[in-house]
Amino acid sequence: MNGEDSTEQDQAHRAARATAAMTASYLRSHPVDREDVVTVVSAIGEVINHLLVNSVQSPPPVPVEKSVQYDYLVCLEDGRRLRSMRYYLKLHYNMTPDQYRRKWDLPDNYPMTAPAFHDSCARAAQANGIVRGSAHSRRLSQFPSLQEKSVPDAQTTDEADPAGGGGSTEGSRV
Repeated sequence: MNGEDSTEQDQAHRAARATAAMTASYLRSHPVDREDVVTVVSAIGEVINHLLVNSVQSPPPVPVEKSVQYDYLVCLEDGRRLRSMRYYLKLHYNMTPDQYRRKWDLPDNYPMTAPAFHDSCARAAQANGIVRGSAHSRRLSQFPSLQEKSVPDAQTTDEADPAGGGGSTEGSRV
């Protein structure tokens, strides 16, 4: 079963639960003949399904072009600033990155991690000999908000701590 089927099943379960709850509420306060109960359930179910199918998607809290910044991504669902969205989308919206991209009509290469976070992870991986490089910069070239800012270069040299902590901590324990 893929994610789209799961979302459709979730929507069907929500519709069934809402139909049952509204039907029960209606039947508690309105006298209905036994023969008409099926008609009432069908009518309420049709209204709920119509509302679910034709629900209007609210506009995103920021324009899509501004949702990718160097230090963070803006979630188009709620406007929250995040370094990584994959886990957040799954936890809060039960959505995969592909479902999120489809919902907001985003390109397939829309990032799920902020460029700064990705760069720091890539530098750590390169320093540990895990990977040689990535095409992350090429994928982000379509986002104008990132082209305006200069992206800091990866610096591997130890610089003095502005608080006077000294240089390298190599060989010492903290």
